[in-house]
Amino acid sequence: MPKVFANAVRSAGVLSDKPVICVCTHARHDQCCAVKGRPVVTALAKQYPDETWECSHLGGDRFAPTVIVLPHGLHYGRVPASAACDIIESYLDGRVDPRYLRGRSSLPNAVQAAESFARARFDDNGIDSFRLVEHRHEGGASTVVFDRGGSLVTVNLIETRSVPLLSTCASTVAAPVREFAPVSISD
Repeated sequence: MPKVFANAVRSAGVLSDKPVICVCTHARHDQCCAVKGRPVVTALAKQYPDETWECSHLGGDRFAPTVIVLPHGLHYGRVPASAACDIIESYLDGRVDPRYLRGRSSLPNAVQAAESFARARFDDNGIDSFRLVEHRHEGGASTVVFDRGGSLVTVNLIETRSVPLLSTCASTVAAPVREFAPVSISD
């Protein structure tokens, strides 16, 4: 039987409409995250002190410094400190910043890439402009269907490999990484 404390506060927290901004500054996995992430977290903390959090490994080391904006799970990469606050201003205005957007953490990689291609094609940076309807993957090809304001947008893409690159600061051997290329985008 669990202990009950007479003075315990029973709360699930306080509902907030403010974003949570997570910046990777974890040096153990990759020094680039700490070296490049510290200036970003410092810039954000000046303007958004209650919303900004340093955190450990967010993934995507080759995109350091990385930032995730919650609750939407928007993942940004290669964010310079000079643009960090602009990203959050865009977020607060209901838009993504396509210059650094890597995708949405809740979606598979191919869907994230398809959304990026669709955003560029339609010049649409609304956070919720592209709602996933369907994702089919076969072999190295994917078809992704989005609802964009009542119209369906279909993105066909293929998985490719990059030229060999050093994917982290600690890498000593260049190797290709997975990428995606659009084949067609239709509405």
